[in-house]
Amino acid sequence: GFVAYLYYGEAIVILKFTPQKFSRQVDIKVGSNIKTLSGNAKESINSTGQATVGDRAIGTITIANKTVAPLNLKAGTIVTTDNGKYSFALKSAVTVASASADLLDIISGKTTGVEVAATKIGAEHNLSKDTTFSVDGYSRTIAIAIAEKEFTGGSSRTVNAVSKEDQEKLLAQAGEKIKQQTEDKLASETPGSHSIPISEINYTKKQFDHNIGEEATTVSLDLEGSLEVLVYSESLLFAQIQDQIKKDLPIGTTIQPDSTVMKLTDVKKIDGEYQAKVNIEA
Repeated sequence: GFVAYLYYGEAIVILKFTPQKFSRQVDIKVGSNIKTLSGNAKESINSTGQATVGDRAIGTITIANKTVAPLNLKAGTIVTTDNGKYSFALKSAVTVASASADLLDIISGKTTGVEVAATKIGAEHNLSKDTTFSVDGYSRTIAIAIAEKEFTGGSSRTVNAVSKEDQEKLLAQAGEKIKQQTEDKLASETPGSHSIPISEINYTKKQFDHNIGEEATTVSLDLEGSLEVLVYSESLLFAQIQDQIKKDLPIGTTIQPDSTVMKLTDVKKIDGEYQAKVNIEA
């Protein structure tokens, strides 16, 4: 290296600088340019909830009336097992004739073939023949019912279903997509401009393909809406920031737009104009 220096009469000097990090939070005026922008999104996720689905047991009963007046029972009247665990509803209205009496005993009025269905799903409602029931809260001295044959059809199983959290997650995802659409639309129409939402999304369409608790392995959302945004110029924003922080910069250093990250927070409207705090990383 020394010989080369004598022969050519020159040397190469390499200088290396370590960039200094700079961060600040400053208050700036963002202006009052408000626009209403709209967008749409279709999102889908896997469901994470569970639900129990199945069928209700059905059967036929005989109802006995021990009073001297007819017993009128509406559709939906409840009959309940003696232990109170299982309830069934009459499928249609029925009138049970009054009891009659002879010299020795009272003969109950009876109606046979009365169809009932369980009030809940599940195989546990498949009751055996001759199971007895109380009728609509009446005392057994007034009315009683009995299963004419074994009840059938009751079943249940656990399946994937849509949860409330699934819908909330999907709404948040689609909402963020609409916000990004509005930012992209603004950037294409007005290069150099950016926006920050100042309102919640006003939904003009919010359609889930499955309701909460409904059996499904996936859930989708078709979302449309609009929101108000505060539009600002990135170059004008940088100029404000540069003017505010120049006295705080180390001597001989500057910040450049392409290497400065600016994040607006705490946007407020004061005296008809929006102001914000800006976090700066340069």
